[in-house]
Order: sequence, then structure tokens, then C-alpha cells
Amino acid sequence: MTILAYQTGVLYPGFVDADRQALARVFERFGFLGAARRLRDIDPHRALSSVARRIGSHRKDSLRVQPLALRSLDHVVAFQVEKIVQQDRELAGAVAGTRVFSSARGLSVGAPVSGPAIPDCIALAERLRRRADRLTTHADTRAVSRAVNAMSDEARAFRFISKGAYMLPGSDAVAVRVAGCLRALRVEFYDEERRIGIRAAVVEVIDHNENFRAVSDAVTDEAERQIALFVEHLQAESGSDSVRPETLAKRRRAASSLVESLTALSVLLGTSAARLAREAAAIQGAYETARSGAELSVPLELSGPTDRRRALRAARAHL
Repeated sequence: MTILAYQTGVLYPGFVDADRQALARVFERFGFLGAARRLRDIDPHRALSSVARRIGSHRKDSLRVQPLALRSLDHVVAFQVEKIVQQDRELAGAVAGTRVFSSARGLSVGAPVSGPAIPDCIALAERLRRRADRLTTHADTRAVSRAVNAMSDEARAFRFISKGAYMLPGSDAVAVRVAGCLRALRVEFYDEERRIGIRAAVVEVIDHNENFRAVSDAVTDEAERQIALFVEHLQAESGSDSVRPETLAKRRRAASSLVESLTALSVLLGTSAARLAREAAAIQGAYETARSGAELSVPLELSGPTDRRRALRAARAHL
């Protein structure tokens, strides 16, 4: 078995960013077109939204960023930077200090809708504008993570332990492409000497004792977690006319991917393999036969055992 793992330097202050086009070309070289599209699917409006929404509302500088709806202007996306006003350590309100927005002309910083501009707010808005502008051409750690996740989805890889590690059978042809792509990312976007950039690694499990058992337990836990989440979706969506066709299509793809992954990794699932395969197949069948939420129903073998709900709660406790 081969464990495919990656790190993008989220916890490492040395990581800056990487050119989106250059990154996309690496994924394309190994046939992962969806991951490449994910990197290129960016514009100033999305970049500003991504950057602005990461700003917390309890900053030490008493500033916050709030979405702003200005239909009378040509703003596509707009945010207002506000100064938080406190009295006797209690929040008394906030004063608009400036706005940062995107339009057909690009990214801009402008005066608040009413009242005078506040210098501290303008400085933060300018930082947001510059960061968003950079994000349109360069990928940060989140963008890289989304691209690698997209590659893992294309490869039908199975999540192992965390969102940053995946499992593929070493004999699978797609595993060779994934490993090659991860190695290329490290070669081209990681500075070994300064230890900054995109970290990517491929680790092989070669024994059938401690390592094999640990991997087997982790994969079984993840399979249980995914099936429990599917059961929750089915229970919530069965008989509902409000389920969108896109949601059903997404569930079908995810169920198909789960079935394929469990088949490929059956050797790791031990005595649980047959049961998990039956449950995954039942989930896939439920979504494949339903043309709408009204036609959805929970398969009998999955309808309401309390241990399934306990498994879901336990799985969420680990997230």
C-alpha cells in the first residue's frame, strides 16, 4: 500500500505563495485537469471575498470587516472596514471607516458610505486590496490545498487520518501519477535550504504488522465516518421536494467514489470489508435510482440503527 501525504506549509511562516499558472501546469502534466481548473478558477471578486472573510471580528486593533450591499453602485463585491467602539469594556457599536470593493474596473478602496474616512481602516482596506490582487495570480496555502484535494478526488483516493493525507493502492496506475505530481510540486515549489514552500511527500507502508494495522484502523474509521454522513444526508433529504438536482448529482458522484475506494482498499478493511461494501452499495443505489428528493429513501439495512448515529457523533468529535 502507498500512503500519499502532502503539506502546503499552512503552519510554516516561511510559506508565501506560488504562481497559479505554473502550479496548474504541473497538475496538467500529470493529467489532473480538474485540479488545474481549480487553480485557474479565480477572479478579483472571489479573491476579495476570500481575503476579507478571513478577517476576524475581535482584532487587537479594534477593526472589523463586514459585507456591504450597495446595489446603487457598480460594486460586484464590497466590504466595509469598521472601527469598533467600546465603552467600559463593553461593545457600544462600530463606525464605518472605509470600504474595499471589486468592480468591472478591478479592486479599489473608497470612502465609507457616510461619515469621514478613518486612517486605520484605510490602511487595513489597502492591505486587503493588495492581498486580493496578489491572490488572483498566486495561490496561497488554501488554494494549493483545494487543488491537491481536487487531484485526490480525481484519483479516487481515500482520506487517511486527516485532510492532508490520502491512501491509494501502490499498484494502481493513478498512484504513479499522483506520486509524480506530488514530487514535482516539491521539486519546483519547495526551497530545501530555507525550508519554505510547498511540502509534499509520498510514504509507503511496506510491512504487515504495526504500520499495516494502524493504517487499516484509520481507513476503517474513515469509511465508517463517510457512511454515517451519507446516512444523515439520506435521513434529512428522503421524501423532500426541496433537494436540488445539483445536490443529488453531487451525492451520486461521492457515493460512486466511496464504492470504488472501498473496493480498491478492501484488503485494509479486514472483517469489516463485506459490511462496509454492502452499506456503500446500498447508499449508491439509493441515489442512483432517485430522480428527485421525493423519491429518496433510506435503505432498510441503514434505516435508523442508533449505533450509526453514535458513530457519526464520535467521528465529528475527532474533526
